[in-house]
Amino acid sequence: MAAVFVGISKAGFGGGTGILATPILALIFPPQIALGTLLPLLMMGDWVSAWLYRGEWSWKPLLYFLPGCILGIIVGTFLLGKVDEAGLKQILGIICLAFCIIQWAKSLLQRGAAAVHPGWGSGTGFGVASGITSTLAHAAGPVFAMYILPMKLPQRTFMATSVLAFTLINLFKVPGYLQLGVINRITLGHSLRLAVFVIIGTLFGEWLNRHCPAKVFTRIIYIILFLTGLELASGKSLLHALMSFATS
Repeated sequence: MAAVFVGISKAGFGGGTGILATPILALIFPPQIALGTLLPLLMMGDWVSAWLYRGEWSWKPLLYFLPGCILGIIVGTFLLGKVDEAGLKQILGIICLAFCIIQWAKSLLQRGAAAVHPGWGSGTGFGVASGITSTLAHAAGPVFAMYILPMKLPQRTFMATSVLAFTLINLFKVPGYLQLGVINRITLGHSLRLAVFVIIGTLFGEWLNRHCPAKVFTRIIYIILFLTGLELASGKSLLHALMSFATS
């Protein structure tokens, strides 16, 4: 199920649902094994999605974003295993919830507001945050969404730009993961067994994106972002909670 979420998020909803993959795998494996197992799966989803959305992305938001992101990955690699992952996720979750509330309030008060243009301030700030959270917990989807959603890009451009961003982010993470032993023969074996489910999820996610109206798509992104923030802030898996409720 975690691998399917990875694929759907990569090609369908800009990374939001994929954040559920880490806690799902963490229910089965130790956190370090979960991180090492997920990165090759994320990269596989990246490559398939990049082919599906080839040529539809916008480079301008990424030019401001990637330098800070590389710095964040370096910092995250240094901190890996030295910080309280639960505390980091709680902070990220609170930020996600606050962002959703602010954006929904703005949509009510400022209907028809102009799109935000990318710049060095927001690009560097969100880039550093994305690099750190992606390295420590594969949890940069909501952070990047906070950066790019206010730009009001067309639906396919939004998805293609998100795909390209995470293709590069995850590629940049590989050297540090290999050096620290987070990716090893054991995790690669797990990744290989789950690979087919990523491809299935990616193809299904692209189909959802193609057949989902733009307004509905944006609402889905914000709902996923809100639910993701709620999961991170509470420290509990929403999927696990729903399954427990359904079987109680």
